[in-house]
Amino acid sequence: MEVEFFARMTVAHPMENLERIGCPRCGREIDPEWFDRLTDLQSPNPDGFDNLDTTVPCCRRVLSLADLDYDWPAGFSRFRITLWNPDRELTDENLATLSMTLGHELRVIHAHP
Repeated sequence: MEVEFFARMTVAHPMENLERIGCPRCGREIDPEWFDRLTDLQSPNPDGFDNLDTTVPCCRRVLSLADLDYDWPAGFSRFRITLWNPDRELTDENLATLSMTLGHELRVIHAHP
């Protein structure tokens, strides 16, 4: 297990699992390579993101990266717990309990390097 804290927002990228990103405004698909290039510029740079707002390439609207529709969840945070090859999955109940205990919504990001 690895626990990390960041000064700014950083991306938890699903890596090879990410196949599709959808725009919630226009409904079109966004090329995952656009997301990869954008996040490579910001993270894992220890400075991270000042702001998650960006202009999406499909409809040129300003949206938060957190609001895009990822086919495998992605996340943005200043805190991360990483479990490498866990022997069991967190249940929804486990995740809800952890979220309540920490006082923040948690999301499981399955990354395949």
